[in-house]
Amino acid sequence: VSEMDAGHLHYLLAELSSKGDDRDVLFRFDRHILDDKSFAPNHPNDAATAGRRQQQHMCVLDQLISEGTDEYTIRMVDPAVDAPKWRTVTLARLLRAMQALDEEGGLW
Repeated sequence: VSEMDAGHLHYLLAELSSKGDDRDVLFRFDRHILDDKSFAPNHPNDAATAGRRQQQHMCVLDQLISEGTDEYTIRMVDPAVDAPKWRTVTLARLLRAMQALDEEGGLW
């Protein structure tokens, strides 16, 4: 995911979703960055997350919500007991949270 942008990720997720079988897509990311309210997608090294310890987390893709816009959005199922069951996030934010884990972040 290190070389990917939100548009490419959206295309990949749309392809996987169109297969019609019961394939699940799992996302592994840094939860601190995904939850950060001061997130700025154009600042990959933003000061708001500097010095924080990573908190690796995983969620399952539920559905693609927006298509054909610059703000690609998805809904995912979050297994954490302290989070809502469904989370709606932009792919830019999710991608940044996955990239923060370097080789450990990504999708399966």
